[in-house]
Amino acid sequence: GEATLNPDLPKMIRFLNQREIGAVIPTNGIYLTDKILYELSQRPLLNKVQVSIDGFESTHDFLRGAGSYKKTLSNIRLLKDTGVEVSANMVIHDGNYEEYIPLRKYFWNEYGITLGRMLYTSQNITSVSPINECRLKEFSEKRKLQAKKNWN
Repeated sequence: GEATLNPDLPKMIRFLNQREIGAVIPTNGIYLTDKILYELSQRPLLNKVQVSIDGFESTHDFLRGAGSYKKTLSNIRLLKDTGVEVSANMVIHDGNYEEYIPLRKYFWNEYGITLGRMLYTSQNITSVSPINECRLKEFSEKRKLQAKKNWN
C-alpha cells in the first residue's frame, strides 16, 4: 500500500532517525503531509523518498487520478527544497513506453533526478497491458541509441 497513508509514518521516521537509521519511503508522491515532510527534513541526509511516476500528465492522471501528476511534481519540489534525496521510478508498459526517454530528460533537467525504470511484462495489472515483444524490442533499441548518444 501507499506508505504515506500510514498515520504512524512520521513517528516511524523520527524513531529511525533518532537511531541514525535512514528511512527509504516508496510513494506515489501525492499524500505527503507537513508532518512527514517535517520529519524527513530533520535528517535529510539520512532519508530518501522514491516517487512512482507513470508518464507525463495525461498518462499519469489516467492511472492515478486527475490532478495527481501536478501534486506529485509539487511534492517532489518540496522534498528537494528540504534537502531530502528523491528518486523516481517508472513502470514501463504498453501505454507509456514512448514517454520514458523524454520524461527521463525532463526529470533530470527540472529536478536533477534520474528516472529509473521497470518493465511490466506480466498480466497482473488490469488498467494497462504489458509491453508486447515488438514494442519491447523497439524500446530497447531506442535505449541503446540514447546511451550511445550520451557517451559520445
